[in-house]
Amino acid sequence: MNPNTDSKAAASKRLLALGREQSVLWRAIRNLPPVELAEPYQSGWERSFQLSARSKRRRDCAILEMILTEVNTTVFCRNSQFCFKRRKKGKRRFLSLDSQGLQRIRQWRWELLRWPVLWETR
Repeated sequence: MNPNTDSKAAASKRLLALGREQSVLWRAIRNLPPVELAEPYQSGWERSFQLSARSKRRRDCAILEMILTEVNTTVFCRNSQFCFKRRKKGKRRFLSLDSQGLQRIRQWRWELLRWPVLWETR
């Protein structure tokens, strides 16, 4: 019997055993239950409209706040620049998310909120 073939067979058996052990450990890791975090961490950025300092000093500040709560939109993004990568002709380009607009208040929503009719003309 050749001593090289015995060592090769033993090495291949060890590799197969390691592969089986790796798959068992991988399955055990994948089947772990999720852990509740004591304090959640931030996974992205949020952008929304706010009243400026000048409009907060106005007499009708409460009215503006109420309207802003209805028309405000929120955009979420993974990075703070609010841009994403797009490949075009082999090159990566960063496109920004500048198309954040305000929501329209429909007639039925206006009547549901019971806002004064005088505000519609403004």
